[in-house]
Amino acid sequence: MNIRRINKNEFDCIYKNLMPYDFPADEIKEYSIVNKMLTDGKYIGYRLIDGEKEAAYALLCYDNPKDYVLLDYYAVDSSIRGKGYGSQCLSLLKEEFSESRGIVLECENPDFAADENDLKIRTRRIDFYKKNGFYLTDVRSSLFGVEFVIMACNLKSEKNFTVSDLDKIYRVMFYTDTYSKHVKIG
Repeated sequence: MNIRRINKNEFDCIYKNLMPYDFPADEIKEYSIVNKMLTDGKYIGYRLIDGEKEAAYALLCYDNPKDYVLLDYYAVDSSIRGKGYGSQCLSLLKEEFSESRGIVLECENPDFAADENDLKIRTRRIDFYKKNGFYLTDVRSSLFGVEFVIMACNLKSEKNFTVSDLDKIYRVMFYTDTYSKHVKIG
């Protein structure tokens, strides 16, 4: 099993054919925004390959690849979920970014769950990442009204992930006017 970096055509295929099934429509960034980050060298994608099968994909954003890297989108093929592929892919991503300070990600904040089922899903997702070496930081964010907790896995850094670290990444991801209207970090 290995991961490999994807090219622009593969990214387009993932964006158009997989992401609409793996993520709610309101969580998918506009193509023009993601494509600009990709073109600017601030966005990168990987596929987890098991033999001939493409088992998972990960799309990441960063200001500087030696700093923290944000796991922006991450999905395992629905037919093989729960079989360890997600954990294996995270392990390989940690190796791939071993020269970075760490990998961070956003999880929907359980305090804002709509109902009991939503709370279970959010809690299960956080527990999965904890099992794979991530910890809950003190940093929280709100993007377009959706509340997130921020989790991190330090690779080269001894210090905890901060608001300033997230601010650097979000300023790469969002245009200034969008940032000021729809992004809150605390």
